[in-house]
Amino acid sequence: MPPPHRCSRRVEFVAGVPVATFDELDSTSAEAKRRAATGDAGPVWIVARRQTSGYGRRGDAWRSDEGDLMATRLFPLRRNDPPPAQLSFVSAIAMGDTIDSLAPGAGLQLKWPNDVLIDGAKVCGLLPELVSRPGADPIVALGVGLNIVSAPNLPDKATTRLADHLGAPPKPAVDLVLARLEAALAARLAEWRYGGFEPIRRAWTARAFGLGARARIVGAGAELQGVVTGLEPDGGLRLEHQGRIVIARAGSFVLD
Repeated sequence: MPPPHRCSRRVEFVAGVPVATFDELDSTSAEAKRRAATGDAGPVWIVARRQTSGYGRRGDAWRSDEGDLMATRLFPLRRNDPPPAQLSFVSAIAMGDTIDSLAPGAGLQLKWPNDVLIDGAKVCGLLPELVSRPGADPIVALGVGLNIVSAPNLPDKATTRLADHLGAPPKPAVDLVLARLEAALAARLAEWRYGGFEPIRRAWTARAFGLGARARIVGAGAELQGVVTGLEPDGGLRLEHQGRIVIARAGSFVLD
């Protein structure tokens, strides 16, 4: 059975990394994992102009329009890399750097664990997934969905698009955004690999959404609540509730 995509594909390069662009895919992350299953460890970007079955964290459907960035970066982990769960924060900071370079002063915020906001509204979601390989280091499929020209209407959260936060036209092309993102991601990955999580933790905290506010963490067993005080060294979210510290390691962040 052929892969579930209808494509006209071209391959280009950004900062030396191949970029495979498809007219249409079911999901760039699904395509990246299909490639990994055949032995392709990357690095490579998979980009789609349209997705028919895009998904985010917890398998939620993610809707984007042509002109938005729908992409997945496939790349191998190295044997001595820090814990891969920290890649949510590495990639969020890199996307923050990218948006800052295109729309400085836009009110960028990073929401635990892997959303990027502008003025409290979601502009980007990130989904790092591990692909195991018997006898070899795992591969990461880092999914990226950035609203450039459209913002989905979601019942439970505010959304926005990058185009609304630029000083003047023209709107940034997907190719330009991807080039900026690759440069930022390469820099932040190097910082993480050689400096560990602490510089990443500090950079994320400097842009953290809800720091010092009361919040709840829902959808991962018992609900946690408290005042957000920062990140743990392993990426857990630290909250203070009735004089004691509680740590959230999974779930969805909701401000009270």
